[in-house]
Amino acid sequence: MIRTEMHEVSDKGAHSAEATSFSGSGLLRNTILIALIAIATKGLGFVRDIVISRTYGASRATDLFFFGFNIWIALAFAFALSLNQVLLPALAADGYPAERRGARLFSAVLCMAAAASTLLAVTFGLLGFGTGPLIASHTPPELQQLARSIIRLLSLGLPAVVVAAVFGTAMRLRGRFGAAELVPPFVNVGTLMGILIAGSTGIVTAAAGLLAGAVSGALALASLFLLHQGALSVPRPRDLAAATRLLTLAAVLCFVGHSGGYANTLLESVFAIQLPEGQLTYLAYARRLLMLLVQLVVPAAMVTGLAGMSVRLSDGDRVGAHRLATESVRVLLFILFLPTIILSCTSFDVVRLVYGDARISASGASMVAGLISAMSILPMTSIVKNAAAQILFSDRRPAFVVASGLAAVVVFVGVVSASRETIGLTGLVLAILGSDLVATGVLIVCAWRISGYGWGWLQGFAMRAVPVGGATAVGLLLLTHLWPPEAAAWYERMARLTVATGLGAVLFVASAVVVRAPELQKVLEMGARMMGRGSASKGRRGQESRDG
Repeated sequence: MIRTEMHEVSDKGAHSAEATSFSGSGLLRNTILIALIAIATKGLGFVRDIVISRTYGASRATDLFFFGFNIWIALAFAFALSLNQVLLPALAADGYPAERRGARLFSAVLCMAAAASTLLAVTFGLLGFGTGPLIASHTPPELQQLARSIIRLLSLGLPAVVVAAVFGTAMRLRGRFGAAELVPPFVNVGTLMGILIAGSTGIVTAAAGLLAGAVSGALALASLFLLHQGALSVPRPRDLAAATRLLTLAAVLCFVGHSGGYANTLLESVFAIQLPEGQLTYLAYARRLLMLLVQLVVPAAMVTGLAGMSVRLSDGDRVGAHRLATESVRVLLFILFLPTIILSCTSFDVVRLVYGDARISASGASMVAGLISAMSILPMTSIVKNAAAQILFSDRRPAFVVASGLAAVVVFVGVVSASRETIGLTGLVLAILGSDLVATGVLIVCAWRISGYGWGWLQGFAMRAVPVGGATAVGLLLLTHLWPPEAAAWYERMARLTVATGLGAVLFVASAVVVRAPELQKVLEMGARMMGRGSASKGRRGQESRDG
């Protein structure tokens, strides 16, 4: 049982002893309730996975992994929602009025979520994938499986411990929150993720990366719910300003570096380079130069620009710089994790359908994860550059251009990656789209209803998402019945194109909905005003010094 009993404090008699104690039983009860709802809805996906696996001859281990994946996604949603319901009322015991406690907690929790996702992705990439050749060449065959399991456990458990330490330190800076009670749940989450990934080693290689992204998105979901409980106009604690700026810079570097790593996989898949041993073609040389540009130059330029902006704003306006840093992370989470959460239930199926196999292809999973990760670049560029931010919140058309570009990339990659035979699309389309529509829809409705988020945003999203999903399903079904079977190659490519178009449509709809959200518009306006105010204050100081 997670214990969140808060210390008693006196705040001019505003809180009684009963109000200052909050039992962890509420968190446990809500977690169980929401988990049961989520597991019930995701059970459709589990049954579907077994049917598909049996159809394509997958092993029992694969069935067990997909079962574990569905259950873990359900538990992650339950944990995030329970945090929203229990943690905020518990903070009332610490003497904070309702309009301020959410804003104060939001800063630390949001930083924790950003650090968790970045450290998770980068550490997993360095330890999990980077050590693969090393293990294969320097480890006896009978110990390779154990070595890979240990590496994956470290790659997920270590970031969780580090993030928990950062989170606890930030909380202790304020000296009011019960950091000792809040840190263990996140350590437990990281440990559970590590055990789960270690247990799945050898079943599917790239599934671990997608699972880590889905869990990070669910963890960020807790921050998004906490965000809407607090007031953004309340100044953040000055003690966290410097730490938050550094954490934001690290997050940007990690996210862009993570995207750069996947750019290599994307380029390899697009150009389909097959090099004879000992030869280097001009195409391969150009690809390596482009990869180097993405991985080194782009992150360096972005981090340098963000650092310069932060330093300029922090000169005499620490709160403004801190707000801009936290809002940058907030926009990043909006644009990056919303599609991740939505696609977490379908990304396996999309990749499996595109590649015509019940086992997930490493390159296909990397393409999906890379496209999702690459979206993290967009919010930072729009906030770092004042003009881009003004264009984005004053005219929404550029946002749709960006979303269309993402969809085009997905379609292009889907077309050129055709390499295997795709069969039996009719049954798969019905099973995948139908069960995911029901399971994900019910889960989202329950989440919004239980959290008290409201129906307006959900209705707006449904009005855009349902027609796109329906059109995709109809298109796939027509394709399976109308295209001549003898044209196997074209049939396969068109099937992949349609699936990729559907995935691109999901990204387009998600991006469009996010951009139209009033919360995002307010954030961009706030960032532009802060940047303008920072420049104006600096100009006034320079003018005063000249006048003096």
